[in-house]
Order: sequence, then C-alpha cells, then structure tokens
Amino acid sequence: MEERVKELHIYSEKVGSDAFRNLFEHLTKRKVPLFGFLDLSYFFSITPAPVIVQRQKNTLKFYIKDRKNLAHLPHLIFPFKLSDNPVKIERKRGSYLPFPNLYFFGPENLLNFMIKADVEEFSCRIVRIFGKYLGFANATESGGKKNLILLSSPENFLEINLENHPSIYIDVLEPIPKSISLNSQFPVFENVDACVGMDSFESINHTLIVGESGCGKTKALYMMVRALEKKYGNELRVLVIDPHGEFLKLMPNKKIVDYKKNYVEPLEMGGDKSPMMTQLIAQLISSAIGEENKYAERVLFYATYLLSSIDRLTLENINALLRDPAARMEFCTQSTVDEAKRFFDQEYQDIYIHHFNDAVLPILNFVGEYELYLGKKLKQEKLHELLENNRVTVVSFDPQFFGKRMIKFLAGAVINQMYICAITGKFKRPIILVVDEFPRVETLVVKDILAETRKFNLYLYLSMQYLGQLKKEILNGIISNTRNIISFKVNREDARLISSIIEIKIEEFFKKNRSTTELEESKREMFVRLDQRECIVRLFDGTKYILPMKLKAVDVQKWMYPEDLPPPSPSYPPYSKGEIKKEERKEKVSGERGREKKKEKEEPKGSFGEFSPLH
Repeated sequence: MEERVKELHIYSEKVGSDAFRNLFEHLTKRKVPLFGFLDLSYFFSITPAPVIVQRQKNTLKFYIKDRKNLAHLPHLIFPFKLSDNPVKIERKRGSYLPFPNLYFFGPENLLNFMIKADVEEFSCRIVRIFGKYLGFANATESGGKKNLILLSSPENFLEINLENHPSIYIDVLEPIPKSISLNSQFPVFENVDACVGMDSFESINHTLIVGESGCGKTKALYMMVRALEKKYGNELRVLVIDPHGEFLKLMPNKKIVDYKKNYVEPLEMGGDKSPMMTQLIAQLISSAIGEENKYAERVLFYATYLLSSIDRLTLENINALLRDPAARMEFCTQSTVDEAKRFFDQEYQDIYIHHFNDAVLPILNFVGEYELYLGKKLKQEKLHELLENNRVTVVSFDPQFFGKRMIKFLAGAVINQMYICAITGKFKRPIILVVDEFPRVETLVVKDILAETRKFNLYLYLSMQYLGQLKKEILNGIISNTRNIISFKVNREDARLISSIIEIKIEEFFKKNRSTTELEESKREMFVRLDQRECIVRLFDGTKYILPMKLKAVDVQKWMYPEDLPPPSPSYPPYSKGEIKKEERKEKVSGERGREKKKEKEEPKGSFGEFSPLH
C-alpha cells in the first residue's frame, strides 16, 4: 500500500527529548487559541498525521503523513526539516492475528526496540492530555506480525543519539545558512522564504557567478540578463561575450555579432591615440600570441604606436609594416612620432636579423591566422553604435570554427574597447558587460574595469567554473571589487576561498553542538554539496550586504522569450471507450487492405507465394 508522506530530516546526530516535545507541540497545537488566549489543545489534542519510521537493514528514515496543515511547520520544528515536496512510500503490510503483542514503554528507546524486535516499520500518533504527551503506536516486524505499543513518554522514546548506535545510519543534513524573507515580482532564484530577482538587490554592480560545468550557471546568467532587460528596459544596455556559443542558442533573436557575417574591428580605439591605449592593444596581441619575449613586446608596442598615430592601425597593416620595407617607409613618412620612426629606422632591422624567430615570426603567424578566419569581406559593426541601438547584444563565437587563441584575442579586443569607451566618457547610461566562461578570454584589463569603471557606467558580470584558473592579480581584483557573488557547486579549493569571502550566518543550534573547526568545515561543505541549480548567494542592496542565502534557480523556461520556447507537444481530444474501439477497427481494416495491395504489386497473378489464392 502506497502512502503520500513528507520526509522528516534531522540536522544533528543527537536529537533530544526537548526537540521532539517541540515537534509534538506544533503538530498538536491549534493555530490560533480560542478567544485569543484559551488553547483547548492543551487539554486534549491529537496529531493530525502519524509519525512513521521505516527501517531497511541498518538505515532509518522518518516520515510524517502529508496533510495541508503541515504547511506552517518548516520554520517551527528546528532541528527537524520537512521535505519541500511530498513523496510516496510503500507501507509495510502486516497482521495483528492471531494475537498482537502489547508493549508499554517508559524509558525504552526507539532505536534499541527496532533492532531487538526486528521492526521494519513503526507508526505513532501523539495525543496531548492536560499538557502531557502519550503515544499510541503499532510496529510491524520483518515477518509481517503487527504489535501494539503505548508510550508514556514518546519524546524520550524517540530520542536519537547515533553515538550510542554506530551500526544505525540516519541521513544527517549539513548546517544551513540562515535565511531572510525577500520578494520579487520576477524571481530568478527562490527558496521557501525568499523570491530573489534583479529588483531585490543592487543588480547594476560588479557580479561574480561561479560553478562547475553542468550546475546551471549559464542558464542562470541568461535569466539574470532577461530580468535586467525586463526591469530596466531602455535605461540599461547589456553586452554578452559568449565564447562557447551558448547564448547564441538562448537568444537567437537578439543582435548577434558572430564574426562570420559581421565583426567588430579588434584594434578600433575610438579615435584615442594615447600611449595607454597603444599599450593595451600591444598587451592584447602579445597575450593572444602567448610569447613572453621582450623583443616581441617592443616590436608590438612601436608597431601599434606608429600605425595608430596615422589612423592606420589594423592587423593587415601590422603585417605589412613588419614584412614589407616599402610599406614600412610609407608608414614612417606619414607619422609624426619621432620615437616610433627612430625604432623602425635603427632598432628594428637588428631585431629582424638576429631575433626574427622569437620576435617577428610569432606576430606574422598570428596575423596570418587572423586573415584565415576574417580575411573575407564581412559587415563591420561599431561597438558604440551596437550598444546605442540594442538593449542586448551578443558577441558569440563558434568553438567548432574558431581556435582558442583567436577567440581569446577577439573577445579580449571587445573587452578592451569597452574599457576605452568607459574611461573616455562615451557611456551615458549603465552598461553591463557579461563575460561567460571568463578564463577562456582572460585579459588583464578586467582588473582595471573592476577597480575604475563603476563611476563611468560600466559594470562586469563574470562567469567561470574555477577561481583557481585566474591570474593572481585578476583574482585579487574580483575579491576586492565584486559586490554580488552567486556560487553554484564548486570544488573544495574554491569553496575554501568563497566561504572566507562570504560570511555565512548559521543557526545557533549548530554553534552549541559543533566546534568552531567543524563549523568552518561545514560552511565549506555547503558549496561542495549543492545540487543542480542550487546556489549560495551574497548580494549587495546598495548600502550593506544582504544575509547570504541558499537558493535555487527557477526553471529557465519561465524566462525564455515566447518565440524561443520549444513547440508544445500535440494534444488530442480524449476518446470514449466506444470511439477508441471504432478507431482501432478502422486502423486494423485500413492496415490489412494496405498490406494486400502492396502484396499484389510485389507478386504477379498466379504466383505460388504465401498470400496467393492458390496456396
């Protein structure tokens, strides 16, 4: 026989009589006393649902039969926790015949009794009479015999102390963060107490999203982008850098730059010719090439400086400057930067002869790779115009088409340009720069964005699998400047770091029952044991940090654009039994006729085949 129940979990290996008495009180007590002060349940009341304990070998599980009036219990019965969703369990069958055993227990213990009597299921109703609790129970042995039990002190009988029963296993929940009530009209994350959307905290601020592959991180980031768009409308712009091509699938109807049909010129500087901008571009190319060579860095710096001074800075022109003496002479003649001209007149020839393989060839090879991907004529997009004309722009890369090095360079170029636009005052409204799988496109300019650009209307949303993948200076920038942290399941190394950043508050019960070292380890384990879509968040409300909470991302389909939702499965009107039989007969007759016609075509008349009339 199946029964609908809610599982009763525990948070400690020791659960005393006081905790069970509190549980019984809330199971039996009236919601509101009569006349506001007279609680008749003190004189007589009975639990609306029995407490059920099932044993399978050495494993015990506790349940309470599901009832509507259990909805108010979760916040009142700590250190117990009722499961959020009901489950169905198979009840143990048994019989009282011929005669049941009758037990009367005072100081006995449930765990001892279930082991000694080989009990597989224990079911108990609690009755309150003049403030005292009595228990009326039945116990079903493994052989199927049922026994009756009267408990004079059920709170003592049900006490749990797993130290005294090392052979018994009961699943003990880890400590949980305290939670507060939050409401949102359009939630992205939720739990029993809180609905958290982008209107619940200061969402226009630097934000970190971290979690292992498959935990729901990218879909949560997508929902956050959708919620930002819904909340702020035209007041905000979002640019998504998508190195894995996932946002292209989730947002196919948004403005897309995919570097197959259109592109953003990677060395565009918005007319700024300062040495700092030149240094940024030289660093970007050097990082993409992966060559740490002082001569290569010097060549790149002077090449970008010279070409930017004459508004001719492209990778094709860098290639011509380094390879073609005639083009080099032409560029030097047009430039007014004496130091750059001196370098190419005097130093470059020596570097070309003696350090060509280390300093020049890697640059030429990289430019050749770029031209292989983007040599054909594509539509050029201006980054500032994209942001001005579109609420959400997705810069997406197909990892099956572009190499890792090229994705890192092109995405890094967009991040560079966003930084340049910000510090030159081009952003008149807030801009959110979302970078999915940030380690794939890691660039040092991010630490400057984190430190400097809030006052220039540019904010970062960084998503990644592992914090340990990052360079130390970037990681330090994230720790120092990120206001909002959303952590899905992570490894233990990252859990140690994140738990040291997020000050998790836990229930006082755990502080009394665990040492400081155990509590710190439990906090780290919270991040390691998260299920899919579950996360621990620390959010900033504009003046202070909101209490860190454990939440779960809502179903992504709630936030998908109507045109992007999968088509609904076809539904058919229900048939009556007579109609079903009629349809079956039609299908059977039409099927037989079809097979006969097919056979007639395949076999000539008079054939001695299996279906021939002469057979």
